[in-house]
Amino acid sequence: EAAEERVAWEEVDFPYIVVNIGSGVSVLLLEREGCESPGEARGVAAGGATFRRVGGTACGGATFLGLGRALTGVADYHKLLALAEAGDASLVDTTVGDIYGEKGCAALGFPPSMTAVNFGALAHGGEAPLPAKRHLAAAVLQLVVQASVLQAMAHATPRGAADRVLFVGGFLSDNQLARRLVANTARKLGGRALFSRHADFL
Repeated sequence: EAAEERVAWEEVDFPYIVVNIGSGVSVLLLEREGCESPGEARGVAAGGATFRRVGGTACGGATFLGLGRALTGVADYHKLLALAEAGDASLVDTTVGDIYGEKGCAALGFPPSMTAVNFGALAHGGEAPLPAKRHLAAAVLQLVVQASVLQAMAHATPRGAADRVLFVGGFLSDNQLARRLVANTARKLGGRALFSRHADFL
């Protein structure tokens, strides 16, 4: 894992993507004022910027809590996070390495640890017992995080903004585990995740 580094706001150039992860997820594009197409509806932000919603997903923080509760019986958010931190999602998911092996991954340029199918390992288990609850919780968290990062990168990369993706929202507040997963997933996809010190207020 790469170490965190502090980035001054002045260093973040336009355009950039803001991903707000709350109960659900919204993806916003911020550009310099004047870059919008004629007749395009946009909001106005500080610093001479305009913004518009370009995407999102219903798979957000409430999904982690709801699906996590259904799979583990744990209804408390912080207890579910602690359970996820002790788990290993690779025992639940199918990775690229599971499919192609290390040599195949090297030939394709993919890290073996990249997720190929969320919960894919459970699709071929037959009557085998389910993985422990901590592993299921870890897999749910990874599912939620990866859905958000994939959305973000799909909008950022074509605009040359893969290194300017800001993740905010209540789900990331006091949630270092999710932040690490966001950063690692973005890095595997060739991007960089930025976080605000006041993420839950944006």
